[in-house]
Amino acid sequence: PWRGEGLRGVVHCFTGDKTFAKQLIERSLAISFSGIVTFRNADMLRESAAFAPVNSRYTVYIIDEAHQLTKDAGNALLKLIEEPPAHLRFVFATTEPEKILGTIKSRTHHYAFRLVPAGVLRLHMAGICESEGVAADPAALALVARAAEGSVRDALSLLGQLVASAGDVGITYADAVELIGVTDSRTLDEVVSALAAADAARLFEVVNRVIESGQEPRRFATDVLDRLRDILVLQSIPDAADRGMVDIPAEQLPEVVAQAETLGHAEATRAAEL
Repeated sequence: PWRGEGLRGVVHCFTGDKTFAKQLIERSLAISFSGIVTFRNADMLRESAAFAPVNSRYTVYIIDEAHQLTKDAGNALLKLIEEPPAHLRFVFATTEPEKILGTIKSRTHHYAFRLVPAGVLRLHMAGICESEGVAADPAALALVARAAEGSVRDALSLLGQLVASAGDVGITYADAVELIGVTDSRTLDEVVSALAAADAARLFEVVNRVIESGQEPRRFATDVLDRLRDILVLQSIPDAADRGMVDIPAEQLPEVVAQAETLGHAEATRAAEL
């Protein structure tokens, strides 16, 4: 169970074999190891780390936001990190590994957690919806996966919001468009059709309609670029969808393939550059 905050926040993780049981303690550097309290908190951590766990084999300190660790705090903890007691383990978690102090980086192993592909995210969310008995439009899940940009946490957060607001028919494509604020595929189809026909008037009408609807212009531009990128990839590699190089819902794929055949490669490249 979780007890309290800070150094007193402890989680005991047990398995069938107690020799692998661990005591986890998480610290947030954004609060605890910044500014004037640096040395005081470092001393607190050193003192508490000296005590072996009662019911576990290891004590694992998870230092969150480790890139915010100051040089003084790092030096204060250096001896403990270099020669930790047998029961002690450190995990430095960060989204900016290049900012980790060199003295700490040279004494630790680096394990990079990479972004999850949109296709994998979509299948993961589809499995969750199936296990929870929630009907979900695959196109809606594809939108959520793309909006999450490789983050499982963000994808599940958006999925939770969609589930909470879903009606009797479940999660629909329209619900996902409204929640995420992305551009509807039909609008993107209009943009590509206008580019293929060199119809500037129609293109400006679509842009004006998007702006008047209150949609974020930068989001619209990003979605147009994503569609043009998919078209360029399909023009160069016709079986890109089968090879997982583009993540397009099955019901939208024929339309995008047709657009790749209609819009010339040079026109698509020039439109993307503009």
